[in-house]
Amino acid sequence: MCSSLLSNAAATSAIAPLIEDISEELADEMTVVELDIDENPELANRFRVSATPTLAIFNEGKIHSRGKYHRAVQRL
Repeated sequence: MCSSLLSNAAATSAIAPLIEDISEELADEMTVVELDIDENPELANRFRVSATPTLAIFNEGKIHSRGKYHRAVQRL
């Protein structure tokens, strides 16, 4: 799972504990990474991240599911 964030955004601070919880709870099933789109604009463009926070679930290197944070967490 990839969480796309802005380092200075209020929403980032609000969801950080939840991302950490997901990472710990599902550590045996998935790898969780965070992408700061300010520092990595080429990756944000590549994966069409236009709003933050966004979560993307990858399976075998391809995006399986993507959505704004609250909808994506509900899918998990």
